[in-house]
Amino acid sequence: EAMMKIIGYGFLCNEGAYLKRGWNVLDFLIMWATVLNVSLSKANFNYSQVFSVITALRPLRLIQLNESMRVVTESLTTAIPEIARVFMVSCL
Repeated sequence: EAMMKIIGYGFLCNEGAYLKRGWNVLDFLIMWATVLNVSLSKANFNYSQVFSVITALRPLRLIQLNESMRVVTESLTTAIPEIARVFMVSCL
């Protein structure tokens, strides 16, 4: 999927390039973390668990397929700093 989007949109230099959208950046990072995790686990590399944490973000890719889930996620992400401020004030 990523390769098709890169071929279609361009990688970085075009106006609508693949890596100019946040969801595609997340998708790209998860894809490379998975590749590194698989290759390092076969090489018995001890730090492959670090990449396993990144691949745990793979379910976030499903959010980009559903518009309403994307709106909810973006709203929550935007609201987190305000929620933290309210929490800090309430702790005073």
